[in-house]
Amino acid sequence: MRLLMVQIAGEGRERFGVVRAGANAGDLAGAKAAYLVALHRGPADAAQWSYYGSMLMNMHDDADARAALEKGVAIDAKNTEALNNLAWFYATSFHKKFRNPAKALRFSLRSNDLSAWQNASYIDTYAAALDLAGKHDDAAIVEQEAVYLAPKRTDFQETLKKYELELSQSKHSPKSAPAERNQAN
Repeated sequence: MRLLMVQIAGEGRERFGVVRAGANAGDLAGAKAAYLVALHRGPADAAQWSYYGSMLMNMHDDADARAALEKGVAIDAKNTEALNNLAWFYATSFHKKFRNPAKALRFSLRSNDLSAWQNASYIDTYAAALDLAGKHDDAAIVEQEAVYLAPKRTDFQETLKKYELELSQSKHSPKSAPAERNQAN
């Protein structure tokens, strides 16, 4: 924590890197306090508000996370990372009442369009938004692209397996049986 506080007194983005390191090390309360100090000392920066919102998501502080992520997008509506993080929030928020498939899709499409569909993490977010919207076939197809772009990302591979398993289970679920019987007649 000492490094965190020393670095906060400095200038520039490096203070945020140390704050993120504190958050990744598990000192979320200390990182939250340090982030707030740093955010209010520096100029408005979409990326920093987005990082702060992502950290709050990790703390399951969804109301404050949404506010921070939305502030990041309001500062710079073309910041792909801020757009993606807001989309991820709406697609995967810990508290289901904050999930919003329409907003997740809108912000995810924007971040992917601005990045020419070349960022695997943004594509993964789009797949999560599709899945939340009930478009499971599309989610699996899109997640395949994320895996293709980042073959070493095991989290994307696991997500793809999850989508594929959900698809195979839904095709063999009792809910689909009446439709199959109707088609046979």
